[in-house]
Amino acid sequence: GVQTCALPILTTKSRDLLRDFRNIAARKYEAGSVPQQDVLRAQVDLADLENELITLKQVQDTARARLNRLMSYPVDSPLPVTEPPT
Repeated sequence: GVQTCALPILTTKSRDLLRDFRNIAARKYEAGSVPQQDVLRAQVDLADLENELITLKQVQDTARARLNRLMSYPVDSPLPVTEPPT
């Protein structure tokens, strides 16, 4: 539902923050104030999050195609956005 739609947005924001963290860690490593392990950990975490984003996009695309097929629409048609019932 609504939570599933928000996951890619939240994950994208997390990825952007993690990129910033990785860049800060790299600068601190270059200055000698943190171990290389901090930079490597940030890179691994970033790669994991990017893989999660790919997976979420695939799940979203598959769900959209299934719904479109059930409604006899072309599978690549965008779904209408509606407000959830209150």
